[in-house]
Amino acid sequence: MVIVGYARVSSIAQAEDSDALKQQIDRLKKAGIEQLYIDIQSGRSDSRKEFNRLIGDVKRGLITEIIVTRIDRLGRTMLSVCKAIEIIKSKNVKLTILDSPIDINNPFGILSFQQMSAMAEFESSLLSQRVQHGQRFFRQQQKIYKACFGYKKNSEGKLEPDNTVVKEGITKWLIAREIINKLLSGESANNCSAYLLAEYGISFCDSSIGKWLNLPALLGHTSYFHQKRAKGGHKELIYDTHIPLLTETEREQIRQNLNKNRCNFQKNTPGNYPLVGLMRCGVCGATMYRQVNSKGIQYARCNRHAKQKELCSNSKCNHLLKIQDFVIVEITRQAKTLIPRILEQSKKEETESQEVRALRGELDELRQIKSSNPIIQNAIANLEVELQHAIARPKHQITVVSDDLLDLINRASYTEFWESLTDDLLKDVFGQLVSSVIVDEFGEILVKLRF
Repeated sequence: MVIVGYARVSSIAQAEDSDALKQQIDRLKKAGIEQLYIDIQSGRSDSRKEFNRLIGDVKRGLITEIIVTRIDRLGRTMLSVCKAIEIIKSKNVKLTILDSPIDINNPFGILSFQQMSAMAEFESSLLSQRVQHGQRFFRQQQKIYKACFGYKKNSEGKLEPDNTVVKEGITKWLIAREIINKLLSGESANNCSAYLLAEYGISFCDSSIGKWLNLPALLGHTSYFHQKRAKGGHKELIYDTHIPLLTETEREQIRQNLNKNRCNFQKNTPGNYPLVGLMRCGVCGATMYRQVNSKGIQYARCNRHAKQKELCSNSKCNHLLKIQDFVIVEITRQAKTLIPRILEQSKKEETESQEVRALRGELDELRQIKSSNPIIQNAIANLEVELQHAIARPKHQITVVSDDLLDLINRASYTEFWESLTDDLLKDVFGQLVSSVIVDEFGEILVKLRF
């Protein structure tokens, strides 16, 4: 059994940009710890990996003493800290708080501990409130968090054209407008991405260009919660706060052009084939497409490398029919073991929601404490009410595999089944059984089934 220390900061920024974590670790080491648990996560979270591991080691009787710098390192809510203390006490583990020496084994120590826990939760609530007020004031001033391509933040925290020179007197603002003009003329996002990299050394992939075009900032508006709506409300949009890069009419024309290019690309893609949409590059994760040479031989290539070589190193052209044959062999090999596993899963008619399981687990932990502490008792009562409400909600049904699909898997386990299938039937079978086919730059293939 050992003496351990627990250190925690709320964010990576605190860990990297300040000495808060280093100071905690240094003090704990000087206090004589033999093992250290560290979390970079909010004290309000119940999913702190190292803290949960610490409590697990306490329950297993592996620890004699826990040392922390402050009580709020254990948690930011009184309930979570109380639960931890009760477990620590029940295993006769000594708790040492360097900044506030208290004995949790006598009534005066417990009273001091509860006061400190309540104060820590109070301070945390105040901090959260101050942050919310600060963010609200920030939005009222019509300031922005981050500038998008073509713009920069000025001294007032608002957007203005970015006149940073990139090449021969050409600014980022002019480059951004140049891309808009190219898109208006019918250029594809992929061609614009390649042009930016070749001409100006700016890496801006085609999907990022699409997201950039949808930003309200390009129309001269300032938006908040554009990607993630505020709780209980909608995104905020303040109109005409800065110089626009394009008009709404221009943006709509660009969208039509991009849709037209997308349809043309799909129309020019050589036909349909059994593995269409299933192949993924093992280097970058992008989709792979079929390329047919002048002799009619089919190859699979990484889409991202084909568009822009700098984005992916997978330049290999893989023989498509060899990939297809490998997939058939893998399905045949795995099919016999699939059926017993699927049947076992399908025996379960329904499953509890994650919410119910989480509430049951928390309730069990509190009941195991067996404490007369009124805080714990109130927490148990509240959780029991929450659990009843959660159970009363509609339950999620497990999707049962159909008999037809089981029959297909059974037939797929025989090599004779595959010999008479047309490409259309083969595509249908692959679609039902295969999740993805991953091909790396060395031609190695990994087949992932749906079950």
